[in-house]
Amino acid sequence: MHTKFSVVSLVFLSWSTLCFAQTTHHGFAFDNYSGIYGVVANPANSVDSKYRIHVNVLSFNQLGVSQFGSLTNFEVETTPNGFNGLDFSQNNDEANRVKEGYSYGHTDVLLPSVSWNFHENFGIGLLLRSRTFYDYHNVNNTLLEGLNDGFEDREYTFQSSVLNNTAHSWGEVGLNLSAVLINSNYHFVKFGGTFKYFFGNRAVEVRGDLEGTDDGTNLNLNTNSTNPFISLDTDPDANGESNQEFFLSSVLDNFSGKGSGIGGDIGFVYEWRPRETNRVDVRSNSSAVNKYKLKVSASVLDIGKVAYKSVLRDSISLNSFAIDKNNYVPQTGFIPTLKADADNFSTLRGEANFLLPRSLNLNLDYIILNNNNYYININYIKGLTKATDSFANSQMDLVTVTPRYETRKFSVYLPVNFDLEATGSISAGLGVRYGPVTIGAAALSSMFTNEKVHHLYFGLNIPLMKDLYR
Repeated sequence: MHTKFSVVSLVFLSWSTLCFAQTTHHGFAFDNYSGIYGVVANPANSVDSKYRIHVNVLSFNQLGVSQFGSLTNFEVETTPNGFNGLDFSQNNDEANRVKEGYSYGHTDVLLPSVSWNFHENFGIGLLLRSRTFYDYHNVNNTLLEGLNDGFEDREYTFQSSVLNNTAHSWGEVGLNLSAVLINSNYHFVKFGGTFKYFFGNRAVEVRGDLEGTDDGTNLNLNTNSTNPFISLDTDPDANGESNQEFFLSSVLDNFSGKGSGIGGDIGFVYEWRPRETNRVDVRSNSSAVNKYKLKVSASVLDIGKVAYKSVLRDSISLNSFAIDKNNYVPQTGFIPTLKADADNFSTLRGEANFLLPRSLNLNLDYIILNNNNYYININYIKGLTKATDSFANSQMDLVTVTPRYETRKFSVYLPVNFDLEATGSISAGLGVRYGPVTIGAAALSSMFTNEKVHHLYFGLNIPLMKDLYR
């Protein structure tokens, strides 16, 4: 017993010290008892589930990563398109300043949803989600800090290229279908898809080249004629650039239908079931127990776009446009400040299609000791939309390596996170599933400090499990 525990502990420690990761789904979606949360990550998971029916009551998942400034839980999307949503009271010393950087975040609320494994070879599900997503790319840290604190006590000369900031909030209704394709002695394959209808709430984007020179009193701004500074807003009447209540007034606002679109997710799962793990008691329900040694899955998520018919597009041209540092009011917002002079911009109205943050998700799940409950999970997320794409959010490329202990009633998982591209720091996480409750954070220390990585999730569900014995 002592030997087994030592081996497991050593393996867990070895994997943990080598990993870099973020958890981006509700709880840990690759627990074998994740149910509807697993369907969010891979639509093939509704069939051969450990549940006959799994009902989500309400689940909340939020991730924020910032290369500059700091983030606060529940406030990662403080502004829809304007440079005022980060707090620079922390992490703003010279060592942490970067010439150009990025910030990224999303909030995902899974409303009442259900998956039903109504047949041994088929599963269905209905998902209702409200989502907000934002990313800043190539945004000059000096400009962001100045706009945030009112240009206090330092020079703000900068040059920024290919700046791109996109934020989008939408609701979605998804119909999931999945089926078992192969179920042999040693190999098992299932496939699934989720068709989605999108309700667009609001989308905004700011992009282009901008440079500034500080003369001590004024910040003089100039734009590049070959890559003009563009601001787009699908709901300009909201006038809420620096006021989060217009963008996040309530989860249900995302189903307002100001925009619409269709799309979905697609995925498959393969399990290798050798003799040493593929042993089922004659009285056992084979679909209620784990039989694989190795599980490999892949999915493509967030395929599709949301069309908005009336989008305000401002082309902003600046030639030594002066912002008085002593009179600049951060609450006014950056874009309204640039548009204070009518000669600075031209406006058009038209249609725009905003792409969802499409991503490829690859997952490997391995049981460490046969007939035991210790697993290692590796998940890789590759963004398929680019930061330079117009009218698009982009996913961060993430790897998650997570050891876990899993039983029918209880699971605990211990991700140790290192965001190589953004923060270069390690943050430890902890997640727990006990009966109908899932709760945790991939960056646990951020719950109590103003760190650059924040993650929080919780879920309340009604699990109607399959009988272990017939």
